Amino acid sequence: MRSVLSFCKLLLLMSVLVTALPSYLLKAAEPGPAGVRQQIEMVIRMRHPTDTRDWWLALGPQAPGVIIQMVEAPEYRENTLHKMRLLQGLSWFAQDSTALDFLKQQAQTTNEELVRQSVIEAVGITQGPKEAEFISKFLLSTDPQTRLAAAEALKRMKDPRASRLLEAHIPNEKMPWVLDRIQGTPPVALRPGRLKPVSSSEDRLSRDLVGSWKGFWIYPQKHLKTNGGLAQRAAVLELKLAGAEVLEGELLLPAQAGLPLSVYRLKAQGKGLAFTGNAKATSDSSEILIEGQLMRRAGILVLEIRFEASTLIVSLIRR
Repeated sequence: MRSVLSFCKLLLLMSVLVTALPSYLLKAAEPGPAGVRQQIEMVIRMRHPTDTRDWWLALGPQAPGVIIQMVEAPEYRENTLHKMRLLQGLSWFAQDSTALDFLKQQAQTTNEELVRQSVIEAVGITQGPKEAEFISKFLLSTDPQTRLAAAEALKRMKDPRASRLLEAHIPNEKMPWVLDRIQGTPPVALRPGRLKPVSSSEDRLSRDLVGSWKGFWIYPQKHLKTNGGLAQRAAVLELKLAGAEVLEGELLLPAQAGLPLSVYRLKAQGKGLAFTGNAKATSDSSEILIEGQLMRRAGILVLEIRFEASTLIVSLIRR
């Protein structure tokens, strides 16, 4: 009798514990597409993502269909960062023809340069030389960063046919900095006085600073021994005025081979076309003092942001 009572008490305790479990733990075990979507949503919203190829593949054969539905859903269609994460995850399903066709369609039809470049890189990594012909078509893009993404994808393949496709493009590449990157020439450091500030007599920040900018994050790389040992990666900046003398923005460094996605929140004060403030990394909340100035070089407006106590420079032009 005592053992029966003990068993009943145990059952009662277990039912109480299950009832008390947080709802998100119960939902995490939900089977089917809804459960897969929930797991994906949790991962792409992480500030410090840890997902790997194996994590995505472990979601199972229904995952590609779920990812495609998410990319096409309104809440993700307008979110570039989440869309990029989803498409990169989809690319790991290398044997799924539907997934590959969707990735190709995205690369060919999207108006978002970052999404296009991200897909080109992902397809190059996961599909390799068998998609060299497809990737080489983007060497004809009017966008230089897309051409660069295609060129670097072909280089990483280390395949004779991919190399021939890239070599055939080199004589036709008109953008010097793209050619330098293709041929492995490190960028030259900007020298003081090389850029001339745009004149301004405004007592408030100029609206010329507002909007979308694209360019490069230029940084020292120890193993580069020439031209100051500098390397560069693509950068995109969105700026807005938060007051007459307050500027806010987000600096995005897209993921590329060996480097994770990096995001910095910028807040600065200034007048006219110059400002000072700080950049806070979303990954670890560290802050760096910055100094920015709108410049003119060869008739083109250039926004240059220098990071204090380092040789980091972000050089951008209007998108």
